[in-house]
Amino acid sequence: AYIKDHQVWTANLDGKGKPHRLFFDHGKDGELHWSPDGKQLAVVVQPERGNIQLRIVSAEGASKGMRIRLKDPDLGGSVSFSPDGKQLALGIRWKVQILDVEGDAAPRIVPKQEGRNRNPDWSPDGQWIVFASDRTSETAATRPAERGRYTLEAVRRHTKGPIGYGLAFTPDG
Repeated sequence: AYIKDHQVWTANLDGKGKPHRLFFDHGKDGELHWSPDGKQLAVVVQPERGNIQLRIVSAEGASKGMRIRLKDPDLGGSVSFSPDGKQLALGIRWKVQILDVEGDAAPRIVPKQEGRNRNPDWSPDGQWIVFASDRTSETAATRPAERGRYTLEAVRRHTKGPIGYGLAFTPDG
């Protein structure tokens, strides 16, 4: 999947076949993340009017299934599916929050965050969520616990100056 002209497209890496636009709108499509099973894509969309949206779109295109899971004017940065595909980690109002993919429950803030935090990514084993923070140019990680409780377990300073985008785990964690 890729973004071209603010729209989400898919294409075969071997170059065979034509690229396929997953859906059309008059807004700007931004961050995206595949579900672990490859059947859905989470897409952050800024419509021409209204709040920023998090849409869950079928890999086969909007005609096969698309729903707006969340509308929030302060939704920003990247989104990341949990390894089991049941939750998303995302940034809202500069805080990392967890959202159930199914249902309509509100996002839950990961507690004890300081500073402005964004761009969360789940570890492949689901044991960690890493995110960028401006608290002193650190990368922070939190360990999800049972029943949706989260604790800030580790903070490491990796760079001098602000951290940008693009935090991600390797496939082996």
